[in-house]
Amino acid sequence: MALATGGASPSPAAAAPKGAPIFLGVIPDPRGRRIRWSGDQININLDLNGAVLDAGASTLIVNGQQIKLSTPANLVYLAPANPTLQMLRNDPRFAKGEFSFETALLGQKGASLQIYDATSNKTGDKYS
Repeated sequence: MALATGGASPSPAAAAPKGAPIFLGVIPDPRGRRIRWSGDQININLDLNGAVLDAGASTLIVNGQQIKLSTPANLVYLAPANPTLQMLRNDPRFAKGEFSFETALLGQKGASLQIYDATSNKTGDKYS
């Protein structure tokens, strides 16, 4: 029996350093138009990849300013396989239109976690 091999790129989990959460997608998509976005939350779909995350210690920066969330960020399971880091802000809502954001994650011992971006295949201290 022969196995087929090819030049396919590795899966995000195979390419990411062990223990670095993998950012799979963001709602709203920073590259999208966000027409139907409610403005009250940012959700980041991730693969924890062995990381022990302190979700409530995660930070969110929008247009260069750290945002005070309505409640601490938390992990919710909207899909069975991967959790979603949910960041809520009820008042004021996030402005519609163009913005830039970045987030940093901390482990349960307070240490910064490296973050792997599955779209760019890069690892860093923050995701933006």
